Amino acid sequence: MTDDDSWRELYTAAMLELDHGRLQNRIDAAQVAIRQSMEKLMGFCAVGDAEKLQALSGALGNLQALQRVEFRKVISSGSPSLGPGEGSCHETHVPQNSNDNLA
Repeated sequence: MTDDDSWRELYTAAMLELDHGRLQNRIDAAQVAIRQSMEKLMGFCAVGDAEKLQALSGALGNLQALQRVEFRKVISSGSPSLGPGEGSCHETHVPQNSNDNLA
């Protein structure tokens, strides 16, 4: 594996990680490697670098999307899921009798 491709292995490991306890570390490692590769490419402009930068940018975007999805899962896992029509609002029906005088 070359330095140019080291980010791919870290990226793949993060995208395929199923252990939520290890996922954030994998995402962080992949993001660091991707950003380092981007910095190297921006320092040396060569033919074909546009495609490489696009791949790096896409991978970084995918990791950020994965991070958002996982963050939502963590937040929502603390609350039970509600079915249709269930929630915190409840109606109270009080029968109205026109014969009752309340005054």
